[in-house]
Amino acid sequence: MSNPASTLGIVEVLRRGMEGPAVETLQDQLIDLGYMTLAQKNTRPGRFGPLTEGAVKTFQSDNLVEDNGTVDVATNALLQQLKNGVQLDSQGGVVLPMQKRLVKTGDLKPEELTAESAVFGAVTEEALRDFQADHNIEATGALTAETYRALYKVGLAESTSAPGAIDVNLPEEGEGFKTF
Repeated sequence: MSNPASTLGIVEVLRRGMEGPAVETLQDQLIDLGYMTLAQKNTRPGRFGPLTEGAVKTFQSDNLVEDNGTVDVATNALLQQLKNGVQLDSQGGVVLPMQKRLVKTGDLKPEELTAESAVFGAVTEEALRDFQADHNIEATGALTAETYRALYKVGLAESTSAPGAIDVNLPEEGEGFKTF
């Protein structure tokens, strides 16, 4: 039986403390997807330190896999899927998290997430085209790095409000009102 890690191009799990070209490639992918900046990478290019680990954990959390901060088989598979292209007929991996983000943005209806979710079908493609058009991105219907960055930024921004947060316009004057 073949080792699943080697079939994905992983020689070993990448983790904090490691150094080398594989880590630098990872950092470049994380920059492309919006999880790191070039300035962060330049603090220690090719070294898997706390900034790289934090970026990996956020990427993992955003894509519904265990956020352990290591580039294991599951995380590498997600990165490879994004590198190879996510489009019509893609399955698994980042597809369901992408669909859930499209529901958050209103481009995909919750009832359109079915038992067949995690399959990139025509409905998902159209929802992604709508999202791209709304965000001045070329409406290809494929999940490009540019679309990924915009989609995950929007989705995260919408989910940052605390549960039970109060969204009320306060009066400009009256009882209990005081200016400082």
